[in-house]
Amino acid sequence: MSSRKTTRNSRAGTALAALVSLALGASLTTGSALAMPAEGTVSLTLEEGAVRSLPQAKTSLPITRVDLLGAATVRARGAIKVGSKRRAVRLRGLILQVGGKGTAISAKLGKRRLVFFRAKGKPELGASSLKLARAPLSLTGKGARALRSRLGLDGVSAGKLGTVALDATFAAAAKAADEPKSGEQQPQQPTPTEIVDPYAQQCALKVTSKAEGSAAAPAPGAELDNPVALDGGGVEWGLSGDLRYYIVEISGGSLVPIAPATVLNPPPPAPQIGTFSFPADSGGYEIGDPADAGDDRAVVEGQGTVVLCNSPHGFRVTLSNPTVTIDGDASRLTVDVDTNMSGVWTPSQRVDLATLDLDGASPFYNENARTVTWSDLPLTLTAAGEQALQLCDPHNPGPCDYEEGDQLEPLTVTASTATPVSWPFASACDLASSATASSWPVAPDAPAALPALSTPEALTNGAISWGLRNSLRATVNSNGVFNLSGGATRSDSVSMSGEGKFFTWPATGGEYEAGSPARLVLHGTGSVGLCNTAHGFGTVLANPTIVIDGDKSRLTMDVASRVGTSWTSGRVDIASLATGGMTVVTTPGPGAGEETVTWTFPDPGADNVIGGGDDDKDSVNSSAKLTAAGGAALALISLSTAGTPLNKVTVSIVHPTE
Repeated sequence: MSSRKTTRNSRAGTALAALVSLALGASLTTGSALAMPAEGTVSLTLEEGAVRSLPQAKTSLPITRVDLLGAATVRARGAIKVGSKRRAVRLRGLILQVGGKGTAISAKLGKRRLVFFRAKGKPELGASSLKLARAPLSLTGKGARALRSRLGLDGVSAGKLGTVALDATFAAAAKAADEPKSGEQQPQQPTPTEIVDPYAQQCALKVTSKAEGSAAAPAPGAELDNPVALDGGGVEWGLSGDLRYYIVEISGGSLVPIAPATVLNPPPPAPQIGTFSFPADSGGYEIGDPADAGDDRAVVEGQGTVVLCNSPHGFRVTLSNPTVTIDGDASRLTVDVDTNMSGVWTPSQRVDLATLDLDGASPFYNENARTVTWSDLPLTLTAAGEQALQLCDPHNPGPCDYEEGDQLEPLTVTASTATPVSWPFASACDLASSATASSWPVAPDAPAALPALSTPEALTNGAISWGLRNSLRATVNSNGVFNLSGGATRSDSVSMSGEGKFFTWPATGGEYEAGSPARLVLHGTGSVGLCNTAHGFGTVLANPTIVIDGDKSRLTMDVASRVGTSWTSGRVDIASLATGGMTVVTTPGPGAGEETVTWTFPDPGADNVIGGGDDDKDSVNSSAKLTAAGGAALALISLSTAGTPLNKVTVSIVHPTE
């Protein structure tokens, strides 16, 4: 947008008010025998005018660890926040490599680690201290380019920047025993006991030393109020697809499961780069309102072990007995982590490895809620997780994706109980039939994340219209009822059977990005129940969200389906939308200074008439088609085949023209 470009240009070359703040954490990383907890500070001073567009600033970060192996490596906890009130960046996880007369200072910006600064000055290394006094500091070329890009400041360039000082203290190394005098008898030394890696059978690595883990202990377990005991379920998770690929494909390592855990590999001869499955036979589940899953709670205790073995490169990470806690903001993944890093064995530590993000998550209730699945939950690595995994080499401060705050691979967790729940949507679809499901669907994938629009305009007025399938509407019209609530309406008050009929869900929120093509995220509200009371089946479609974003365009809904007393429910991407046949019409109004934009995804097959004829043949060209997830959600009403053509979808918004 032109306004954004103007803002950037006006800021270039001008001094900014510095915003320097600390984001402190309390953690130490376990490493070799020469990795020591430390105290002290590292202080950076930016001198005004040293590098154009960066203001004067000074900050100090706490030192948490010093490694004395080759060059001294100093880790500082916290982050430097630099920028203006409008735009700022955080340089976090500073690592100083101090050696000779030069110091390289790397930090992480987003997920990328770079050497942002270099300093000249000879350090003073003592038995229990490391000091560097006001060494001249320079911004590197890579650092300047990264800051220039993220801050939008053309004047940021490499060069002299200020000074850096560090003052670290740590425990002195134990002094060697006095050497015996000449002629004295040498004391007999005990034979050292060999340490054997506990996973040597799965990963042939030697142990040269043992290090005690110092990662923080996990938080106390969640106490559920009225839990139902689990009799099954499990955790499916892979830590990191890139790491699995690196170990197996690049390094010639392996993923070795220990029962009852398994590796969900693709069929042979594909390599072992699948995710891990830890079955569960204990834990508890506490269902809230099955029509609103936001207050569900669960503790699912997975069993088994997976060994990530990279023997060619000399390291191993072992993950055992994961526990998933579903408990609002306290949701987390807790795991036993045992490592061998270049011969340094750190015995198993139980840690809260990652936090779980439940924002927008919706479980899929299957088998009358006897089985509940949360799919693709985002995971964020904790400080304790970073310490326990030890996958970031402090002696090589390059890009690393396993530091506190990094995203791990999403996790899927299932809780299974012997206790069913009654159909919770009786007001939308009440059936007297006692029929039951002949089979149950596989839990579908969670809805894809909503796109982040670049220049969004907030919306408060719109509508989403859709008829699902004419055949379903026709049979409900003949043998059942349509129950609508929450503002949803029907296109024909007399009959919903026949071509061109549809339901409309009002929309009161969303975002629009004008352009060619335009992008849209629109949230509808209301519920439509299609109930075939005579034949004992039906579905409830509620709270749609439509995304118009090229080949990622889709329709998402809360979908509850039942046959007799059997039911499923969850939020799914129910239909994919092809934009090739889409039409866009803009009309003035309805109010002064407003315009209405309408997108139509057509159905050239006369609303997918079943029974033959040219219209039915054309229905395969429909712009809206059932997804695999939509097929799982509608399986109980016999609408389950991915790619099934659906009725046309129309969406409209009203927004100001000025």
